[in-house]
Amino acid sequence: MYEGNRSVYGARKTWKQFNLESIPVGRWSVKSIMRELGLKGVKRGRSCKITIFDEVADKTLDLVNHELVVSKPD
Repeated sequence: MYEGNRSVYGARKTWKQFNLESIPVGRWSVKSIMRELGLKGVKRGRSCKITIFDEVADKTLDLVNHELVVSKPD
């Protein structure tokens, strides 16, 4: 099933497909068997980007001149 779907199915989709084909199996069993066999699904979406603070970069000016003074709480 994994190779038949271009090796992109993860444990959740594999588990759902087994259940659709009336093969009773637990989700965590599928996950552990896939881990033992070295099978991984494809991860899609945005990758995590890390912002690195630069001390020497030009800083933007506060053009609004915020004065954050609170007269009373809430």
